[in-house]
Amino acid sequence: MSEKDIAKKIGADLIKNSGRGSIKGDMKWKNFIIDAKEGKSLQLNESVWGKICADTLTHGSDKDPMILRELPSGVKLAVIEFSVLKRLVSDCEELGMVLGTID
Repeated sequence: MSEKDIAKKIGADLIKNSGRGSIKGDMKWKNFIIDAKEGKSLQLNESVWGKICADTLTHGSDKDPMILRELPSGVKLAVIEFSVLKRLVSDCEELGMVLGTID
């Protein structure tokens, strides 16, 4: 599945010339700068995460990095920092949504 297809499915905006320009990342969605990963496998290590973090900073310090991978089954996986997940859960709880506890 192409980045364009994924962006359309999730309602994200593609970043033009993302690989060549000074503004990096594949797409923008909500507060996230997304690096969409394709292929049969996904390598995730400190170097890969560092690159998406650096790419996100080209959009300003108020954005959060995300790696998005769609599996052949159609399941979408998102990799975000745990601190971002905790913030999202906290925001939901403040809005009165009931969620389990995250330590």
